[in-house]
This record gives sequence, C-alpha cells and structure tokens, in this order.
Amino acid sequence: MIVSIQKPAGALKAAVTAVMAVCFFLPYLTPADGFNIIGYFPSWRGAPTTAQLSKLTHIIFAFGSPTAAGGLTPGITNLSQLTASARAQGVKSALAVGGGAYGDGNFPAIAASAALRSAFCTACTSATTTYGLDGIDIDWEYPDAGTQSAGYALLMADLAQALHAKGKFLSAAVTDNDWPGSIPTGSSVLQNVDFLNIMVYDMGNPHSPYSGAVNSLNTWCVTKGLARNKYMLGVPFYANNPAVTTYAAIVAQYPAAGSADGVGGYDYNGIPTIVSKTRLALQQAGGIMIWEIGQDATGQASLLNAIYTTVANAQTRRPLFSATSGSAAAPVITAAGRTLIVLCAADNVSMLTLYSCNGKAVRSFGVRLAKGDNRIALPVQTAGGIYIVKLSGSTGAASGRVVIP
Repeated sequence: MIVSIQKPAGALKAAVTAVMAVCFFLPYLTPADGFNIIGYFPSWRGAPTTAQLSKLTHIIFAFGSPTAAGGLTPGITNLSQLTASARAQGVKSALAVGGGAYGDGNFPAIAASAALRSAFCTACTSATTTYGLDGIDIDWEYPDAGTQSAGYALLMADLAQALHAKGKFLSAAVTDNDWPGSIPTGSSVLQNVDFLNIMVYDMGNPHSPYSGAVNSLNTWCVTKGLARNKYMLGVPFYANNPAVTTYAAIVAQYPAAGSADGVGGYDYNGIPTIVSKTRLALQQAGGIMIWEIGQDATGQASLLNAIYTTVANAQTRRPLFSATSGSAAAPVITAAGRTLIVLCAADNVSMLTLYSCNGKAVRSFGVRLAKGDNRIALPVQTAGGIYIVKLSGSTGAASGRVVIP
C-alpha cells in the first residue's frame, strides 16, 4: 500500500526545518534503543497476565539455580509456556539464576574453576534454546570483594561470550551501591553485560527513597563508569517495614494507599514516587526494573500502569529525531498528533515501519515522499503509545522515537 502525502503549512515547515538543523548530528536509533520496562516474575506467582505483559519490554522469570557440577536447574516447571506467552506479546524473556537464599550457593565454586565455568555457560546457552529464552540474568547475592569478585568477572566474561554468540543477552542483579564490592570501578563486567538491574531497595528505613535512586545513579554511572543505557533503575512493589508486605495487600487494606508513600505506617513507594523515579530513569538511565510485578495492585492503583503511562506520555528521553550520521540525504521524522512529518532532501519511495517500545514491528506500509516536507496520516487503527519509526528508502534511512496520542 502507498499512502498519500500532504504538505504542511508554512509555520509547521519552519518548525521542522529547525529540527533538521540538529538532526543530522544525532546517532541513528533502532528499536533496541527504546526505554526498557523490566519485570521480575517469580515461579510462585503462576503466570503473568496479558495486561501485565503488554506493559513490559522484558520479563525475567525467577529462579533457576546452578548445580555443583556447573549445570542449571530451571526451577520453573512451565517455563517454555511462560516464554511463549511473553514472545506472543513481543516481550523478551530471561531466566534469573541464583536469587540469594533461593539457590546461588554454588556460584563461588563455579566462578573459581575454568572447567565449571565452561560447563555452566553450556548449560545456560542450552537453556535459552530449550525454553525459548532471550537471555540469562545472574542473581549471585553477592560476590565478596577480592577473590569472589575476580571470579565473578571471569564468569560474566565467559557467559557474555557464550550468550552473545547465540544472539542472547546477559544481565545481572546488583545492589544500589555495589555492596560488598562485587564490581570494582573498571571491571570488565561493566562492558560484558547488556544491562544491570540495580536493586535500589531494602536500603534501610525508608527502604527505597527517591534520593537513593539519585545516589545509586551517581555511584554506578559517574563513579564506576557504567553506561547509562545499561542502568535499569530498580523499584519495589512491596513494603519492607514494619514487615514485608505486597503493595497489593496494602491497597486492599487502604484503598487510597497509591496516592502517597507510607499510608498505614507501611514503608513503600506509592504512585507519585514511582512516577518521579520513572521520570528520573527516562532522563538518566536505560529503563526501570521491578521486583516484582505479581505484587502490584490492579486498576487505577497499579504501579506498573503508572510506569507505563509515564513512559508513554514522556515527550522525550533522548532526541526524538535522528538520521544516519553524516547522511545529508536522509529524511527527518517528527510527529504532530497522529500525523508523522517527514522532511526529505529528494523525492523518495520508502517503507515506513512502526515498532513498539519493545522492538516488535506492529505496522508497515509504503510511502511516496516528495522533496521537502511531507505529512503522513497514521492509519486509524494505530493505537496510541510510544513507537520507534523506521523509514528506509532510495535516498537514505532514518528512525526516531515518537509518542502517538
């Protein structure tokens, strides 16, 4: 299908031309550059709902455990069904291995032995094939500074090599400030992981304040040098004081609990704090991580919905427009309501593809573009939300992140 194009008015043309002045110096964006919403989901919760999956880019099923011989016990009986459900929604899945008391006691011996590391890497890559996983998340809680830290770096390097060769990702869960020194500044772990899930909770009383998120970002991204797009800001869906209590249970007891932190004496994050942390992550990190989505309330009190809505309504996390670096012929993309605006240096017949924020292609159609400004009305069935727009044609390629109301 080739859609028709209309030229925008002069004021709009001036605005798009102003954007073009900065666009050609921005990096080329792909769907993988999108903001991540990552939810842990433990085995005792059963299965995530379609509504939950629709608001995630990644889901991490917990927990598998390493064996003394370097093997891997998945720990989840219906893992293949769970990953298939996630895949059907365009959500990437991983298996969390370890989890402290849940079964990471064999990690120190595995990390200290080249033979056991090799066996464990083989077990992990085999599991991704067997169960349809997109990656592995290492939850060793926690390698001590020194010998264990050095072994951890070797283990993560071996895993990265094995998983990346299969097109799979590697992540890890770590503390807000790297206690007890598992990943020193300059560690190869920072380069080898695709991202780190930073557990910015269980920090005392209050156990997960906004200031803790700010301090954690500074520790990891400024002091240690972690790339910001690899930092996933962890938020809790539970209270840690006076006792561990799910957010859902708190809302059931106090229906207005979502409007603030600390209702009923519970130490938890309500919607305002979750929204503030999400905005912080949009500005300074690669995504939000949640422990864990099965603890969430439903309806208007849902914290996951608050995160998703905040991301969907964000006007910008990074520049919205981009073109292939150095290509003056590449088109420039922006949006006005439900209309895409494309500025071209030459006549162009292109393929336009919309991707969801988790990288799933949701709509694709041909467009015939004229030199100058063009307006593309999106099909009426295109749902509102965050999209990566990719435009490829005879005179160049471009992509950009746009918010469609």
